[in-house]
Amino acid sequence: MSLFEDDCACSKIPTPELNKREKLVKNTIKSIETVNASFGKDEMKDIVSHKHQNDTNITNSIQNNSDLKFLSPNCTNDMKPSVMFTFMQDDFTSQMVSCQTGNLHKPDHTTLDAMKNATADKLNIEKKNVDIQTFAVKLEDTSYQEKIKNVLGKKMASSCGPDYNLNKITSYNRFECHYLGVGEDEKGRKVRNPFQTWKGTLPSCDDDVRISDELEQEIREVAYDAASGDEAKLNVDEFMCRIHSIPI
Repeated sequence: MSLFEDDCACSKIPTPELNKREKLVKNTIKSIETVNASFGKDEMKDIVSHKHQNDTNITNSIQNNSDLKFLSPNCTNDMKPSVMFTFMQDDFTSQMVSCQTGNLHKPDHTTLDAMKNATADKLNIEKKNVDIQTFAVKLEDTSYQEKIKNVLGKKMASSCGPDYNLNKITSYNRFECHYLGVGEDEKGRKVRNPFQTWKGTLPSCDDDVRISDELEQEIREVAYDAASGDEAKLNVDEFMCRIHSIPI
């Protein structure tokens, strides 16, 4: 199901914005060369080209190298790197690895603040004048992706795993989701459509009748998949879902 209609009365992205995006993507590999000494050129190119975006060896290498200055302050000892951001303003381009656990499309507050500080220092401008563009390359652990793959394929919450036995179901969770963010249609136009809904039911196997944060996130992932989120460049965390759980 497509999120946006072809005849949406929305203007196209301004050419300067497209040029900024193109420049940002082209500079990603170039900007990442500053860390080649730590990871090796071929390995870093593989990360950017998504060949090894789920390789836990790479994320562990980033985590264990405490001397690297491009780590976000959110990367404490017990956190694993989840996404690498390239950020730029004017002629300044740099990168930062973040260990945030949600919304891997955009830097979290801590990471964004660190990026702004670095940009202000480099360009010798006030922080309030910083206006950076970012580009994300996910370094997610395979465990989460496998979990969501099973949820979508089995049409059951991860609490029913690993066998996903129908006899284990304890609740049927009816949901209705709206997308509150901005996406792109097939013509590349920035559009909103907060009135379209995605409805469905996701069975779960929790002992507790409470709707857990994990179940809410999995329902958002189901709505994201139904809305062709990757194609429309949506943010899974900007889905708002009403959930009615029916115990059995």
